[in-house]
Amino acid sequence: GLDDPALDEVQNIAGLVKELGFLALAFTPAAIADELAAALEAQGLTVGFWQHLLSSEQTATACRAVLAARHLPLGTKIERISPKTPRQRLQSCQELMQSCGVAPPPGYILRGQELPAIAEMVINAEDEVVASGASLFRHSPAGPNGKAAHVGYLATEPSYRGQGLAQLLLARVSLASFEEYGASMLHTGVRAANKPSQRVCHNCGLHDSGTFFVGVAYPPLLEGGSLTR
Repeated sequence: GLDDPALDEVQNIAGLVKELGFLALAFTPAAIADELAAALEAQGLTVGFWQHLLSSEQTATACRAVLAARHLPLGTKIERISPKTPRQRLQSCQELMQSCGVAPPPGYILRGQELPAIAEMVINAEDEVVASGASLFRHSPAGPNGKAAHVGYLATEPSYRGQGLAQLLLARVSLASFEEYGASMLHTGVRAANKPSQRVCHNCGLHDSGTFFVGVAYPPLLEGGSLTR
């Protein structure tokens, strides 16, 4: 991702997106958001806006409260993705994300093979992936947001919705980010119209920052995919 983008960086951003397929522009100032989007769309890119939500001193406490109140449905369990996770299992998780309108990160990112990552799946009694959530440290370790984690990647199979799995997973990966990796900040992007996701984030102590999280995609490299909700 790229933090706090500026208008004079449009050409560099476009070049990266056309190479990678997708780039997240975190902490985008509201004052330049519309002009930046128009300039990127003129480069043949697809642009999506999300409210940028940030953690606070109360986030860990809120997550612990969620975990005390929420429990897994009978017959399900949680697995964390790691370098040892079978390829087929990981692919099933990515397919679930995509089916729910969430752009799935590459496997090596979810496995934490480049930067720290906490990615978890709910597995049912039939050994199927029915929900996902993750916290990814996507910023340069040497940068000012090197200890910031992007949380979310929430997806739930339709027949398991309404059981609080997204809330449970977001609380788990958020709290683990603080406790296992010493995260200084958590952030995510949620569309203003997506009230259920807004509620899930607020319950975990994430609040509107006044900036935007802008997702920029190059459609030819994301065939069949979409920008995360």
